[in-house]
Amino acid sequence: MIRIYGEFEGDSSLCRVARGFAQVFPEAAKFELAKWGNDLDDSAPEQPGATSKIGIYVGGLSHIHASARSKHEKIYVMVAPNSNTVGALVRKKLSGVDRLLAPSRWAQGVLRVAFPEKEVLCVPHGVDPGFRRKQVTRIPHFSVLHLSSSILERKGTDRLIEGWALAKLPDAKLLISVPAGRKEFFHDIASNFGLTPEEVSITDRLNYNVERMSALYSSVDYVCQPSRGEGFGLVPLEARACGTPVIATNCTGHSEHMRGAGVVVVNTGEDSPIDDFPGALAPSLSAANVAEALTTAYEKQALYSADARASAEAIRKHWSWENQLKEFKNDITT
Repeated sequence: MIRIYGEFEGDSSLCRVARGFAQVFPEAAKFELAKWGNDLDDSAPEQPGATSKIGIYVGGLSHIHASARSKHEKIYVMVAPNSNTVGALVRKKLSGVDRLLAPSRWAQGVLRVAFPEKEVLCVPHGVDPGFRRKQVTRIPHFSVLHLSSSILERKGTDRLIEGWALAKLPDAKLLISVPAGRKEFFHDIASNFGLTPEEVSITDRLNYNVERMSALYSSVDYVCQPSRGEGFGLVPLEARACGTPVIATNCTGHSEHMRGAGVVVVNTGEDSPIDDFPGALAPSLSAANVAEALTTAYEKQALYSADARASAEAIRKHWSWENQLKEFKNDITT
């Protein structure tokens, strides 16, 4: 038997990953970290699978101690680094873990250097089968959507706003979704670059379900994720599964999938300091390079849109959870 540790209820990226693993391992016991992560009684009936041979941990590392209380022969822990190494706190949390899962080959390389004594498997994320193009009313401007789960530099939100100001695209609107309580922070950045709310709309983070997110992706011309550091980066891949072209970096975890039809690449530079933790590095990102990619996307919108729609079915098939976890499933069940 297998037990999966994760956050299964909700619509965050972590929740989508947990449900993806549960889809591939339908007989596995599910340990809901949001409910039981801090509970010390591992014999409760709501927590089956405590003695499963294999444990797979795909939740936030703040609850990693929950897996240590169980009696698994093997425990695999998903770790998604956001820079060139991992910080002291993460190292401490993983001190008793022998097997790590990396969501991209780039992440696998980072973890192998950080933890040379541990086994590190590359197990890329997949896309929920519900992500597909919807017939919706489209936003009446040239529209670009950016989703951020953080105010840290790694998401590239600040450079995107500056790049939007530099690009000066006619009749265009940038839609930004940010963590709750952080709208004013990004409003100030936009204002400092002379951008009005009509040019840049900033809302609280939209953790919609798959159906609503598919409709949102389908309503815009592009999704833009100019990240400096991603363990994988689900958002642009979900957008492509809906037939919406993307503007994104193809460094760090994005290098696993940001290529091919419907992708406008934002070029990055040499590694430079990033606010992941002291000493962390990630590819540098300039507003000028973001503006260049935005301009290319604007001028070739029809081409990129047609390519993205034509390749959506192939994206859904190749990046299905079943396909991405096939090798890992064979390894642990045979």
